[in-house]
Amino acid sequence: MLLSSVEENQQCTTECVTAADLIEKYRDTLDNKNMATPQLAEAFLELTDSFRNTGKPALLDIMANTKNIDILPQLIDVAAAAQTSASQDMLMHILTFDDEDYVEISERYLLAVAFSTHPSEKLMEILLELVNKNVPNEKLRESLGLTLGAVVNTYCRQQTTCDLEIIRNIVASFLDKLAACEDNICRTMHLGAISNARLPGAVSVLLQFAEDSTDSIVGTTAIKALQRLDQQYISQRVKATMSRIYHQNERHYDTTVRTAALDVLLRNKPSTEELRNILLSITDQVEFEMSTYVLAKLTNFMKYDLELRLLVRQVLRDIRINNYRLLPQKGLSSAVTNFLAETVDTNCTYGLFMENSNAGIMKQSTMDVDLSGRQHTLPIMSFGLYAKNLGALIGEDAENTDSNEDADTEPSVGMSLDLMGVSLRPIEFFRGQTGLMSAVWNAPSEPVSALQGSVLIHDHIQRIHLQNGVVVQLAIQGCVSIDISGSISISLWNRNSHSVVYNSGGLVVKGTMKIDNPYFQSSLEFSAQSAAQIEFTTDVDFYEMPFKMCLQMAQPPFKFSHFISKYEGSKSFKTAYKSKISRTRELNGVSFILHPKNSNQCRVMIADD
Repeated sequence: MLLSSVEENQQCTTECVTAADLIEKYRDTLDNKNMATPQLAEAFLELTDSFRNTGKPALLDIMANTKNIDILPQLIDVAAAAQTSASQDMLMHILTFDDEDYVEISERYLLAVAFSTHPSEKLMEILLELVNKNVPNEKLRESLGLTLGAVVNTYCRQQTTCDLEIIRNIVASFLDKLAACEDNICRTMHLGAISNARLPGAVSVLLQFAEDSTDSIVGTTAIKALQRLDQQYISQRVKATMSRIYHQNERHYDTTVRTAALDVLLRNKPSTEELRNILLSITDQVEFEMSTYVLAKLTNFMKYDLELRLLVRQVLRDIRINNYRLLPQKGLSSAVTNFLAETVDTNCTYGLFMENSNAGIMKQSTMDVDLSGRQHTLPIMSFGLYAKNLGALIGEDAENTDSNEDADTEPSVGMSLDLMGVSLRPIEFFRGQTGLMSAVWNAPSEPVSALQGSVLIHDHIQRIHLQNGVVVQLAIQGCVSIDISGSISISLWNRNSHSVVYNSGGLVVKGTMKIDNPYFQSSLEFSAQSAAQIEFTTDVDFYEMPFKMCLQMAQPPFKFSHFISKYEGSKSFKTAYKSKISRTRELNGVSFILHPKNSNQCRVMIADD
């Protein structure tokens, strides 16, 4: 008899535990206070398997149960992760995208769907219909576009071809809506959707907005979309455009747009001549913070790119470049990458990149966390802050104002967040002086969650036919539960501020490998779990110019546990063999190294206290 190579969906017939029973079992675990813990992540995985074997009527009863109101967001996460027709139909039945009262729960659904492991054409059709529907809430419209873009990217990576009618319709919808935009907020929204989709066919459009847009956020969003494309799509035309933007050959650009263009050039095998021109450009001390950031960025790339390091050494033979006038920069902008964790097979790194204005005011700051193997790098998280034209609010001197910053632009501050390569909807903290005062008086002194959710990071089943006829089934599932929260205190009297951002996560990965036939059974079960947190503290003293700022990044102690169980049995033997191994490793808390100039600032501020 020929054995199947695909997963068999078997229905439970005896001693069944229904999804409703599991919810009762894990009700306390699913509470909001348990977000970012392994316990909630483990419950999520078990419920996901149960939801996959539950029909639409039973799922509707679960969601309609008033006892489940407090844990409804977590159940939305589970239903979206199930990725069955029944769960998707149920979600579309209970969610209302036109009602302002359902915006928060609808966004929670879109967050979970953005990380779908096996998206279907039906899901893309549903999301495209919602995108074209133009839901009234602007935040929800932006989240819909970002989610659809992420789903398209995942679908195309898993298929041999992406040339489907539904994909063509989605691309046409994105481009049509982008062309119809009348303001920069709209353009940024649709460029973000294209960025998540990683569409090679949109290169020409992205280049146009990167080079022609007068808004810095629109320009940087378009360039970020180009950065995400595979290296094969970064042609000489793309490099030439990025070079024109960086060197300002045709017009002036904001420094944030120029540094984004620089990032594309440095990541895509720059020539010796390109590197020479980049280094010569930092002799410009009109924008000394920009020059400081460029040198720091280049130095940081050289630490991990041997080919680039050799090219730079060749360029430094030129005494016009290798001299005290060019290499010592007086700014405080910085770029640094270090190890977060090291193992035999992979390394986890963190990168902190901060660009200031000439007055020492932060223009943009980004923290990246990446997982690197021998050949590939997986982006885990990218957390960014941006401040646009903030100097106008705090009385920045004209001589310290960046020459390319538009003085007529309304000041604004916001946050961006990418998780596992998926951009989420950015959050704007305030816009204008009125918004600033409102943010000051309403700033939370206690930690407040900005993002919560649980998503699948592994979801794989494979049946392997061995040469002797035996079939081995491998199944792996993983979940990460996240909670990003923060608090801030601002003193207008003392003219200082203190803020803390908590990036918390609980991880569980479980797997089985088994052989099952009428004569013998053999199985191996394994699991690993942990919960960790990174605290990012920022202290700013704006009592006098230039501002003083101290950044601190720390990780409290945490535990890592793993479990292995092996079973072997046969009808030919009276006894079966079973073994278990369980280990827990405790890791000490640690403070991470940042830029030396930041350490100097911290010492000054601590001494003043």
